Amino acid sequence: MLCCGVIKPVTKLLLLAVLLLGAECLDAAERASVRMSRTRIRQLLSQIVIDEVPAVDGFSLREVAELLDREARRRDPAGVGINFIVNPNIVSLPRGGQPNAVPVQPVVPVPPLIDPNTGLPIPQAQPVAPVNPAKGIDADAVKVKGLTAPLRRVTLGQFLDAVVKSLDTPVRVSIEDYAVVFMHKNPDEQDVFTRTFRANPNTFGQGLTPAGNGQPGGPAPAAPGR
Repeated sequence: MLCCGVIKPVTKLLLLAVLLLGAECLDAAERASVRMSRTRIRQLLSQIVIDEVPAVDGFSLREVAELLDREARRRDPAGVGINFIVNPNIVSLPRGGQPNAVPVQPVVPVPPLIDPNTGLPIPQAQPVAPVNPAKGIDADAVKVKGLTAPLRRVTLGQFLDAVVKSLDTPVRVSIEDYAVVFMHKNPDEQDVFTRTFRANPNTFGQGLTPAGNGQPGGPAPAAPGR
Protein backbone atom coordinates (compact mmCIF):
# COMPACT_ATOMS: atom_id res chain seq x y z
CA MET A 1 0.00 0.00 0.00
CA LEU A 2 1.28 3.48 -0.89
CA CYS A 3 1.51 6.00 1.88
CA CYS A 4 1.71 9.80 1.53
CA GLY A 5 2.34 9.55 -2.19
CA VAL A 6 5.77 7.99 -1.66
CA ILE A 7 6.65 5.06 -3.92
CA LYS A 8 8.96 2.51 -2.36
CA PRO A 9 12.06 1.39 -4.31
CA VAL A 10 10.69 -2.13 -4.63
CA THR A 11 7.47 -0.75 -6.10
CA LYS A 12 9.48 1.33 -8.59
CA LEU A 13 11.32 -1.76 -9.75
CA LEU A 14 8.07 -3.66 -10.19
CA LEU A 15 6.53 -0.81 -12.20
CA LEU A 16 9.63 -0.58 -14.38
CA ALA A 17 9.60 -4.33 -14.99
CA VAL A 18 5.91 -4.20 -15.97
CA LEU A 19 6.56 -1.33 -18.40
CA LEU A 20 9.53 -3.08 -20.01
CA LEU A 21 7.62 -6.35 -20.30
CA GLY A 22 4.66 -4.57 -21.86
CA ALA A 23 6.88 -2.78 -24.38
CA GLU A 24 8.60 -6.05 -25.29
CA CYS A 25 5.26 -7.76 -25.80
CA LEU A 26 4.10 -4.92 -28.06
CA ASP A 27 7.30 -5.16 -30.12
CA ALA A 28 6.89 -8.93 -30.44
CA ALA A 29 3.26 -8.51 -31.52
CA GLU A 30 4.27 -5.89 -34.10
CA ARG A 31 6.99 -8.13 -35.54
CA ALA A 32 4.59 -11.07 -35.67
CA SER A 33 2.10 -8.99 -37.67
CA VAL A 34 4.69 -8.11 -40.36
CA ARG A 35 4.57 -10.21 -43.50
CA MET A 36 7.17 -10.27 -46.25
CA SER A 37 6.09 -9.05 -49.68
CA ARG A 38 7.65 -7.52 -52.77
CA THR A 39 6.05 -4.18 -51.91
CA ARG A 40 7.45 -4.12 -48.39
CA ILE A 41 10.92 -5.20 -49.55
CA ARG A 42 11.00 -2.45 -52.19
CA GLN A 43 9.87 0.10 -49.62
CA LEU A 44 12.64 -0.85 -47.21
CA LEU A 45 15.26 -0.80 -49.97
CA SER A 46 14.25 2.74 -50.95
CA GLN A 47 13.51 4.17 -47.48
CA ILE A 48 16.39 2.85 -45.35
CA VAL A 49 19.25 5.34 -45.55
CA ILE A 50 22.74 4.46 -44.33
CA ASP A 51 24.95 7.35 -43.23
CA GLU A 52 28.15 5.61 -44.24
CA VAL A 53 28.91 2.16 -45.61
CA PRO A 54 32.49 0.99 -45.12
CA ALA A 55 34.62 0.01 -48.09
CA VAL A 56 33.71 -3.55 -49.07
CA ASP A 57 36.40 -4.16 -51.67
CA GLY A 58 37.43 -7.83 -51.42
CA PHE A 59 34.28 -8.87 -49.56
CA SER A 60 32.69 -12.11 -50.67
CA LEU A 61 29.06 -12.23 -51.76
CA ARG A 62 28.26 -14.11 -48.56
CA GLU A 63 29.80 -11.35 -46.42
CA VAL A 64 27.92 -8.67 -48.35
CA ALA A 65 24.63 -10.54 -47.92
CA GLU A 66 25.28 -10.77 -44.17
CA LEU A 67 26.08 -7.04 -44.03
CA LEU A 68 22.88 -6.18 -45.89
CA ASP A 69 20.89 -8.44 -43.57
CA ARG A 70 22.30 -6.74 -40.44
CA GLU A 71 21.69 -3.22 -41.73
CA ALA A 72 18.15 -3.99 -42.87
CA ARG A 73 17.21 -5.61 -39.57
CA ARG A 74 18.83 -2.89 -37.46
CA ARG A 75 17.20 -0.01 -39.35
CA ASP A 76 13.78 -1.53 -39.99
CA PRO A 77 11.30 0.14 -37.57
CA ALA A 78 9.58 -3.23 -37.11
CA GLY A 79 12.92 -4.97 -36.46
CA VAL A 80 12.23 -7.62 -39.11
CA GLY A 81 14.52 -6.59 -41.96
CA ILE A 82 14.89 -8.32 -45.32
CA ASN A 83 15.90 -11.86 -46.20
CA PHE A 84 18.92 -12.06 -48.52
CA ILE A 85 19.50 -15.42 -50.25
CA VAL A 86 22.17 -16.64 -52.66
CA ASN A 87 20.89 -19.15 -55.23
CA PRO A 88 23.94 -21.25 -56.19
CA ASN A 89 22.27 -22.90 -59.20
CA ILE A 90 22.44 -21.87 -62.85
CA VAL A 91 19.08 -20.46 -63.88
CA SER A 92 17.58 -19.15 -67.08
CA LEU A 93 14.89 -16.50 -67.38
CA PRO A 94 12.24 -17.46 -69.97
CA ARG A 95 9.65 -15.11 -71.38
CA GLY A 96 7.26 -15.96 -68.59
CA GLY A 97 9.63 -14.28 -66.14
CA GLN A 98 10.04 -17.25 -63.79
CA PRO A 99 13.56 -18.61 -63.44
CA ASN A 100 14.13 -22.25 -64.34
CA ALA A 101 17.11 -24.44 -63.85
CA VAL A 102 19.17 -24.84 -67.00
CA PRO A 103 19.09 -28.53 -68.01
CA VAL A 104 22.41 -30.26 -68.41
CA GLN A 105 22.95 -31.43 -71.99
CA PRO A 106 24.10 -35.05 -71.98
CA VAL A 107 26.92 -36.18 -74.23
CA VAL A 108 25.37 -38.50 -76.85
CA PRO A 109 27.80 -41.02 -78.39
CA VAL A 110 28.03 -41.18 -82.17
CA PRO A 111 27.07 -44.65 -83.52
CA PRO A 112 29.76 -46.34 -85.65
CA LEU A 113 29.45 -46.71 -89.42
CA ILE A 114 29.45 -50.12 -91.06
CA ASP A 115 32.02 -50.89 -93.74
CA PRO A 116 30.03 -52.39 -96.65
CA ASN A 117 33.04 -54.41 -97.79
CA THR A 118 33.93 -56.08 -94.53
CA GLY A 119 30.75 -55.59 -92.51
CA LEU A 120 32.85 -54.33 -89.61
CA PRO A 121 32.10 -51.12 -87.71
CA ILE A 122 34.16 -48.04 -88.52
CA PRO A 123 35.06 -46.11 -85.34
CA GLN A 124 33.82 -42.52 -85.24
CA ALA A 125 35.13 -39.54 -83.30
CA GLN A 126 33.11 -39.20 -80.13
CA PRO A 127 32.02 -35.84 -78.64
CA VAL A 128 33.97 -34.70 -75.62
CA ALA A 129 32.29 -33.30 -72.55
CA PRO A 130 33.27 -29.71 -71.73
CA VAL A 131 36.36 -29.53 -69.56
CA ASN A 132 35.10 -26.55 -67.58
CA PRO A 133 31.31 -26.70 -67.51
CA ALA A 134 29.44 -23.58 -66.47
CA LYS A 135 29.10 -23.21 -62.75
CA GLY A 136 26.59 -21.38 -60.60
CA ILE A 137 27.32 -18.88 -57.87
CA ASP A 138 29.82 -19.69 -55.15
CA ALA A 139 28.96 -17.20 -52.41
CA ASP A 140 32.47 -17.44 -50.95
CA ALA A 141 34.32 -17.20 -54.28
CA VAL A 142 32.44 -14.25 -55.83
CA LYS A 143 34.18 -11.06 -54.70
CA VAL A 144 33.53 -7.32 -54.73
CA LYS A 145 36.08 -5.38 -56.77
CA GLY A 146 36.53 -1.62 -56.86
CA LEU A 147 34.49 -0.38 -53.88
CA THR A 148 37.62 0.84 -52.09
CA ALA A 149 36.05 3.94 -50.53
CA PRO A 150 33.09 4.28 -48.16
CA LEU A 151 29.68 5.18 -49.56
CA ARG A 152 27.86 8.01 -47.77
CA ARG A 153 24.16 8.76 -47.47
CA VAL A 154 22.95 5.95 -49.70
CA THR A 155 19.79 3.92 -49.47
CA LEU A 156 19.98 0.21 -48.92
CA GLY A 157 18.86 -0.31 -52.52
CA GLN A 158 21.59 1.98 -53.87
CA PHE A 159 24.22 0.10 -51.88
CA LEU A 160 22.85 -3.19 -53.20
CA ASP A 161 23.02 -1.87 -56.78
CA ALA A 162 26.62 -0.69 -56.31
CA VAL A 163 27.65 -4.08 -54.95
CA VAL A 164 26.04 -6.06 -57.78
CA LYS A 165 27.76 -3.88 -60.38
CA SER A 166 31.13 -4.41 -58.67
CA LEU A 167 31.09 -8.21 -58.40
CA ASP A 168 33.75 -10.06 -60.39
CA THR A 169 31.12 -12.60 -61.55
CA PRO A 170 27.89 -11.72 -63.40
CA VAL A 171 25.09 -11.73 -60.84
CA ARG A 172 21.55 -10.46 -61.02
CA VAL A 173 19.08 -9.69 -58.25
CA SER A 174 15.50 -10.91 -58.10
CA ILE A 175 13.02 -9.49 -55.58
CA GLU A 176 10.65 -12.25 -54.51
CA ASP A 177 7.76 -12.22 -52.06
CA TYR A 178 9.99 -13.58 -49.32
CA ALA A 179 13.53 -12.33 -50.03
CA VAL A 180 16.08 -10.60 -52.23
CA VAL A 181 17.76 -13.40 -54.19
CA PHE A 182 21.20 -13.24 -55.80
CA MET A 183 21.09 -15.35 -58.95
CA HIS A 184 23.37 -16.49 -61.74
CA LYS A 185 23.46 -14.15 -64.74
CA ASN A 186 24.54 -15.09 -68.25
CA PRO A 187 27.28 -12.78 -69.56
CA ASP A 188 25.17 -11.88 -72.62
CA GLU A 189 22.00 -11.30 -70.61
CA GLN A 190 20.70 -7.74 -70.86
CA ASP A 191 19.59 -5.80 -67.81
CA VAL A 192 15.88 -5.03 -67.76
CA PHE A 193 14.67 -1.77 -66.26
CA THR A 194 11.07 -1.09 -65.32
CA ARG A 195 9.63 2.41 -65.20
CA THR A 196 6.15 3.51 -64.09
CA PHE A 197 4.56 6.64 -65.53
CA ARG A 198 1.53 8.45 -64.13
CA ALA A 199 -0.88 10.09 -66.57
CA ASN A 200 -3.59 12.61 -65.75
CA PRO A 201 -6.80 10.97 -67.01
CA ASN A 202 -8.33 14.38 -67.85
CA THR A 203 -5.35 15.46 -69.93
CA PHE A 204 -5.20 12.04 -71.57
CA GLY A 205 -8.89 12.25 -72.44
CA GLN A 206 -8.51 15.73 -73.93
CA GLY A 207 -5.74 14.43 -76.16
CA LEU A 208 -8.15 11.86 -77.56
CA THR A 209 -10.89 14.43 -78.26
CA PRO A 210 -11.33 14.86 -82.06
CA ALA A 211 -10.49 18.26 -83.52
CA GLY A 212 -13.34 20.44 -84.78
CA ASN A 213 -15.90 21.80 -82.40
CA GLY A 214 -14.01 20.37 -79.43
CA GLN A 215 -16.69 17.77 -78.80
CA PRO A 216 -16.43 14.03 -79.42
CA GLY A 217 -18.01 13.19 -82.73
CA GLY A 218 -17.55 16.72 -84.12
CA PRO A 219 -16.72 17.36 -87.77
CA ALA A 220 -13.32 16.25 -88.94
CA PRO A 221 -10.83 19.01 -89.82
CA ALA A 222 -10.79 20.06 -93.48
CA ALA A 223 -7.94 18.78 -95.61
CA PRO A 224 -5.20 21.32 -96.38
CA GLY A 225 -5.82 23.39 -99.54
CA ARG A 226 -9.61 23.04 -99.49
